Amino acid sequence: MARIWTEPYREQADSPFEYWKSDQQRQNATSLYPRYESRARTVAWPKWLDLVVPSRHALFLLLIFVLALASGCDMLNPNRQIMTRISTHLIAPSPDVERLLSGQRVEDTKVERFWHEGHSKQEGIDRVEQILRNPESLYPGRKDFLSAMAKQPAESVPANSYLRLLEESHVKCSNPIETTTFIKVRVTSGALDGHVGWVCEDDIFRTVVWP
Repeated sequence: MARIWTEPYREQADSPFEYWKSDQQRQNATSLYPRYESRARTVAWPKWLDLVVPSRHALFLLLIFVLALASGCDMLNPNRQIMTRISTHLIAPSPDVERLLSGQRVEDTKVERFWHEGHSKQEGIDRVEQILRNPESLYPGRKDFLSAMAKQPAESVPANSYLRLLEESHVKCSNPIETTTFIKVRVTSGALDGHVGWVCEDDIFRTVVWP
């Protein structure tokens, strides 16, 4: 027998159970419909589900999992969790690219160390303003680095192409105030399926974002 919609038990005059004149009468009634004692309204809930699903949160997660399976498991498929938002340059991996990324990673790490040290709020604001006014003053050589990366051999990946994440460089690929970085990916759809290279996160979006 399914449980029915219930209201929380209250002693106010508008309570639907104000006709109960004693605790014993209330206990007798709530023993038949235990959800009368809940603090929130409840929907129909078959009793057998209490044995299968320990909570409604678990049921919600189970439904999400079933829907993921029904949709071809795209949510769980690493080949479908990144997509290009625009036509994207896929920079071919090479020793020169690795050298550029490793060198810039060292420089970025030096600058980013500021945010892990003890500074006042005003010092943080001043640092952000300085980055906005003149990024090169804190990230020397960044323009040369980005220019060199743009000159590396590359292919154009069409918009709405699926990618698979292979590696994260932790090297910023655009304005230093942003958090987007170069990532190494494999194309998993379209004419370039199977091609590997580096892209900027500015040009892609995650189809699934895990907490």
